Amino acid sequence: MFKSTIRTSLVAAGCAALLGGAFLAGQASADQPRMQRALDYLQSAYRELERAEPDKGGHRAKAMTRVRQAMDEVRAGIRYDQRN
Repeated sequence: MFKSTIRTSLVAAGCAALLGGAFLAGQASADQPRMQRALDYLQSAYRELERAEPDKGGHRAKAMTRVRQAMDEVRAGIRYDQRN
């Protein structure tokens, strides 16, 4: 139960950071600290999901896929901002 709460919190924090980072990306400085922080949170959430027990009815695997997709989007946003 406790591990599940931690994982859920980390995924939620990662998603919130992603949304907050995406919203503020236009205002971020050249090094994009908010986008980088969002990526850091997502990477942390992914590591926690990797460590979790795999018997979650497929939900752990789906969460891992979505967190990877979110990391890809954040990286794409960083690259976009660096080019424009």
